[in-house]
Amino acid sequence: MIEPPDPARAQRNPGKLRFEFSLPEGEQRFRELLVYISEKCAVDPKFGATKLNKILYFSDFLAFARFGEPITGFEYQRERNGPVPKRLVPIRDEMIRAGDLAVQPVKLVGGRVQKRTVNLRQPRLEIFRPEQVALIDSIIEKFWGFNADEVSEFSHQMVGWKIAAPGESIPYESVFISAEPLTDADVLRAKDLAKTHPEYGRE
Repeated sequence: MIEPPDPARAQRNPGKLRFEFSLPEGEQRFRELLVYISEKCAVDPKFGATKLNKILYFSDFLAFARFGEPITGFEYQRERNGPVPKRLVPIRDEMIRAGDLAVQPVKLVGGRVQKRTVNLRQPRLEIFRPEQVALIDSIIEKFWGFNADEVSEFSHQMVGWKIAAPGESIPYESVFISAEPLTDADVLRAKDLAKTHPEYGRE
């Protein structure tokens, strides 16, 4: 199951927001992640483009929250149905031409068409760390059986999607911001921290 992020485990620079990371083999990991998710979701009848986008987003952002580094480091932007990797379409199309993936259109009840990515080869899992694979698996399990509207609604609860304008990039640091209302304990804790660290207060 997906667990809340632990800010203490992340290596952050509060003076600079990050929308993408230049990671070694980042693009290769993105390609293998596409193949792996497509394979794992092959028998999920509700797997389509929208769910793929959300699994990619949560894989990267929750990895950043838990391990201090995303899996691919790709940039994500706000779209109507939730976060979307900016470079997904050109990379996916290139993988289709290379024979790594296919897109299967499936007509749903009501006339909507589900676009399922289908893996045409096995993923190269050695490029991922075991804890990354475990995280990806937990996200796939969380969304198993969700339809496009349900998984979109789930992603709309993330503060990063809420604060970004349409088409705008979502900062990775937004994963640490809670959308829950402040409790009295939160307010007291904030006041205590303000007293302890006056250098961060406002004039």
